[in-house]
Amino acid sequence: MDIEFAGFVWEGVFWFLLGPVGLLILFWAVLSEGRSQNVLLAVSAIALLGFAIVAEPLQHRELRFDSSLSDLPVEGLIDRAATEARSQERPVVLYFRADWCSHCEELEERLSVGGVNDLIKSMLLVRVDLTREDEYRAANEILPLASLPALAFIDRKGRLLGPVLTGAEMPRSALLSILRAL
Repeated sequence: MDIEFAGFVWEGVFWFLLGPVGLLILFWAVLSEGRSQNVLLAVSAIALLGFAIVAEPLQHRELRFDSSLSDLPVEGLIDRAATEARSQERPVVLYFRADWCSHCEELEERLSVGGVNDLIKSMLLVRVDLTREDEYRAANEILPLASLPALAFIDRKGRLLGPVLTGAEMPRSALLSILRAL
């Protein structure tokens, strides 16, 4: 399981926890005296060095939206996307956004990063613009969009799947597990 924090990613909890553990040992060393202080400082340095070496900067990649589907009105979009999923045998990720949505850019950034982007690039990614209120209402009649941004998924067989993930802070693990299951 990858851990993302402060613009970096660690492959696994162990490597990530080396940082906080190294800091705790460093504080302990500062409060200690004698030979044990040197040992604690050395252990702290090794832990912090491991934490820093293993960390990789998040790689942002360009998202490629399917323009033939992204330009359709909401009413026919789901059916057309399901047809495309069946004919191309590729899952579809529907990304619901609006110009007035302050969190939509955050979600788009999360979709462009590392493991999530690696999975999405093999799928049809459709941007659904709900800036106009009538489009937003029409989408809510089709799907339960509690808020924007939101993601909905269509599998290779053209079936609309639940749940609809909403908000920019959706758990990365939930997003990755859904994308892997598609």
